[in-house]
Amino acid sequence: MNRDDIIRMALMGKQNLRDRISYAIALEREACAKVAETIEKDRFDAVGDPRISEFKSYTADAIRARGQG
Repeated sequence: MNRDDIIRMALMGKQNLRDRISYAIALEREACAKVAETIEKDRFDAVGDPRISEFKSYTADAIRARGQG
């Protein structure tokens, strides 16, 4: 999903502008969280350090949590 896809999806439907913007932000946040989960996956996972997986998971969870407050 790229920036144009997010904007297009946010403009669809009958919501008010605030809801559309919130929806677009949520989509972008989720896209960022997914990047955090997969970043440098091949290089770091090859080392076998379990802390790398924990760090990726923590980072993704922190990004998603920003939308909860």
